[in-house]
Amino acid sequence: MKNSILIILLFSGTFSFAQQEKITKLLNRQFEKEQKMYEADDFEKPKMIQPFQIKNDTLSVAFSYQTEDGEIQYFRQVNLNDIKSFEKDMNVLFIAKDGSVKETITTKNSDGMVLKTEVNDSHLFFTELRKDFKNKSLQKKITKAFAKAGYPISGEYWFD
Repeated sequence: MKNSILIILLFSGTFSFAQQEKITKLLNRQFEKEQKMYEADDFEKPKMIQPFQIKNDTLSVAFSYQTEDGEIQYFRQVNLNDIKSFEKDMNVLFIAKDGSVKETITTKNSDGMVLKTEVNDSHLFFTELRKDFKNKSLQKKITKAFAKAGYPISGEYWFD
C-alpha cells in the first residue's frame, strides 16, 4: 500500500512538471513565431532577456525594448496558484489575483547605466505576445496544460 501511494505521488509530481514545461514551451514558441512578424528596426519589437520559465510554481519572463535614449527592461513573475485566466484583447495576458503579479521595470541610458527601477504589483501578466491574430489555439493549449498541471484556469475571452 505504501509503495502504491509513493508511486502515485512520484508520477503526479513528474506529470505536473512535464505540463509546466509544456506551458513554457508553448509560450516561448509563440514568442519566437511572433518575432518573425516584426520589421527589423521596429521599436515595438520586444527582445527576450529571460525566456518564459517556471521555477517553484512561479511563472516568470523578462523583456526589453530599445528606445532612442537607451533601453527599458521588464521582469514579470506570478505564482501559478494566483493565475485565474488566459485572455487576449490587443495583447495576450494572464489575469491573476489582485497584486499577485510583480513587475520590475528598469530604465537604462544608452551607456547601459541604470537610471531608475520601479516595482509594481498588478493583476495583469502581459506576455508581450500581440502580433499573431489567428492564435485561438494557443489559448486552448495553455488552459489545457494548466489544468493538467493542477492549476485550472479559464480562457473565456479571445480577440482575433
